[in-house]
Amino acid sequence: MSHGWPDLAYHFMVDRNGNVYEGRPVEAIGDTFTEYDPTGHFLACFEGHFDRQTPSGAQLAAMTRLVAWAMRAYSVPGELIGAHRDWAGTTCPGENMYWRLAGLTRAASDHGAVVLSYLRGDDARHRVALIANER
Repeated sequence: MSHGWPDLAYHFMVDRNGNVYEGRPVEAIGDTFTEYDPTGHFLACFEGHFDRQTPSGAQLAAMTRLVAWAMRAYSVPGELIGAHRDWAGTTCPGENMYWRLAGLTRAASDHGAVVLSYLRGDDARHRVALIANER
């Protein structure tokens, strides 16, 4: 918010344990610190620094399900799935993630239907408390 954004820059975030968090509503335009216009882009972020770390198996599985859901919900063909660096001068998402994207996209294309379930109110607070205790 210190950059003038009303909320998180991304539509979804995936933590190292594979938990998926909703950020901005998908209908809202995401934000970046780069020169490309993110209008029409579905922005998802992984927790980690993937020039130094490798994504966890749980993260990769969660992102595969998330991408599968988005591809079906918005009729996006696999060849349009990319990373931040495909549109801007950045190393994001890092080498240890970038080379995995083609396989992740293929797996998402082959994945069956995915339904996202949203937790709100007390259910959400309870789940977040459980996640906090995992750390």
